[in-house]
Amino acid sequence: PVLFLVTSQAAVQRAQDVQGELVTVAIEGAPMVPPQLSELIEADDKLALTLAEEGAEYAVRLRFEEGFDHALASDGTGAVTIIYDATDEAGARAELQLKRILKRWDRALVSGRLSARSLPEQLASPLAITSDNVAPPQKVGRHLLAQVVPMVLVLMLIMGAFYPAIEVTAGEKERGTLQTLLTAPISAIEIITGKFLSVFVVTGISAASNILSLGLLVLMMGSMAAS
Repeated sequence: PVLFLVTSQAAVQRAQDVQGELVTVAIEGAPMVPPQLSELIEADDKLALTLAEEGAEYAVRLRFEEGFDHALASDGTGAVTIIYDATDEAGARAELQLKRILKRWDRALVSGRLSARSLPEQLASPLAITSDNVAPPQKVGRHLLAQVVPMVLVLMLIMGAFYPAIEVTAGEKERGTLQTLLTAPISAIEIITGKFLSVFVVTGISAASNILSLGLLVLMMGSMAAS
């Protein structure tokens, strides 16, 4: 649980650093950026625009394919490509932001074309699709825990039993104490039963301790998520 907590904290901190990083978007294939797109990108304080320079490296490039301006002017489809490195976290974040911005620009262009022809905007949106999840968050959380907890519990039981079981069998044999134990005035079945019970008790204590610590971890992570 401590490892989970530390790694999750580190991941949250890294995500915050990536989200706050300013990324420069380089424009290729166009002498200038379309003003409407420029306004949308500059409205995002985590993105900056520049024209691509030969030999320079950028986290994200926005390439306007040949004939882009003519395609838009003639009410056609202009091709634009987002070039990024998926292993660069800041670049991947900027790629998602650019996709959202380009979709907003796309909707604005469609709206402008319809308006120029005195057509309603609903003409280009025949369907309004929504999803409504009726399960409350508590039920969703319980469902996820019900899928994860049994597997974790089995692993805890196995790990809790593994080392004590080795200790009371192979461990005693290696230390040479098993032969002495067998000379005690008790039957072999009693010895075996005692070993099983001791492993069972240690396993139960180990599993209970792990469940308690995981419960505390879930509570702590819940408070972290809420804040």
